[in-house]
Amino acid sequence: AFKDRLLDYLRQEFSSMLARQKEISGGTRDLDRRLQALAAPPERGDEQRAQMLAGGENELAKRMQSVIEIVLEDGTTVVFPQILEDVKKDMEAAGARLAKIDAGPGTQLIQVEIERALAEILQAIQEAQKKPSPPQPPQPGNPRASAGPLLPSSTELRMIRDMEARVRDGTKAVDIALLTYIHVRSAS
Repeated sequence: AFKDRLLDYLRQEFSSMLARQKEISGGTRDLDRRLQALAAPPERGDEQRAQMLAGGENELAKRMQSVIEIVLEDGTTVVFPQILEDVKKDMEAAGARLAKIDAGPGTQLIQVEIERALAEILQAIQEAQKKPSPPQPPQPGNPRASAGPLLPSSTELRMIRDMEARVRDGTKAVDIALLTYIHVRSAS
């Protein structure tokens, strides 16, 4: 059925995106360590590496946009496209920071959140593949909707809760970083 093929495609795409994000995140950590070790401004090779990592994040954002368009075309889920949009924005933000040769903790935090979100999305898709949703009556204008929603409502609700937890955790991390910065500044 169409829904099964779509879920297979999404599972493969998110698995690939998560693997690529982990590579980019690892490169960002390596670049940050190198930049921390330098007492001078970044060298040309460091700038090129940052641009390459930024390009990787931007490529992931483009892939995410394609997935968003497919999910919107399916039209059977409300929350899922918004969650994907938020992850895409994080990818773009990480790419913009890397383009400015910022591989520091802020960029790395964004990347950790991207990885976490992709893993949660992948888990939700795998769960949806295990338990098929009940078929819905045919809807005029969207024959695919008769196969039922792409993701069960309970899965979408859990995704909202997971997104809220990511926002809360990110806010706590920013608060801690700000307090540390203030403490370091006041001590010197």
